[in-house]
Amino acid sequence: MAYQATEHTDQLRQANLENLLHKGHQLVAKSGFQNLSISKVTAAAGMASGNLYRYFDNKDALAVAIFERATEREIAAVFDSVNHTAAASVKIEMLLSAFCERALANPKLAYALIAEPVSPAVESARLRYRGIWAERFAQVIETGINNKEFTQQPAMLAAVAIVGAMAEAVLHQANHKIINRLATQPLVAFCLRGLGQGEAHGK
Repeated sequence: MAYQATEHTDQLRQANLENLLHKGHQLVAKSGFQNLSISKVTAAAGMASGNLYRYFDNKDALAVAIFERATEREIAAVFDSVNHTAAASVKIEMLLSAFCERALANPKLAYALIAEPVSPAVESARLRYRGIWAERFAQVIETGINNKEFTQQPAMLAAVAIVGAMAEAVLHQANHKIINRLATQPLVAFCLRGLGQGEAHGK
């Protein structure tokens, strides 16, 4: 009985935590981190504000957890969209296109995750996840280099440059407006040229 009670308590705690993060994610996607508050998140989750401190020490800890959850879901969605049997150059094109399409679908969330002014704790998480994005891209680029689809180059350096270029490009327009769909393909082509697509075979 004691075991069952503990198991039930753990499940309830996990469900409450997921509910808080889910509602927080929704709030950030709608109005960014600047308008995120403990009272708004707990109200959306249907619990008293004081209950949040059972799960997070403070607002910064909550914001970091929401950022991590949202970013991990974006990374998963982008990389799950790829045909894993395709050539590396095709994978890169699909990844970059998926990144742009997701930013276009939710520009407020894209801005919040990429460039919105945030607390130092969230900014630290942002830099860490920028590295994770780059590591995932570097794996595909390395395969492309080995298969002579891309020119010889440091794969991680190329990945960092591409991730940075994509992030800046989708937020370049005035008032942080996301690029339109007509600009997506030229942007993808720019990144592929940067990798030297075709040059490895003398095309």
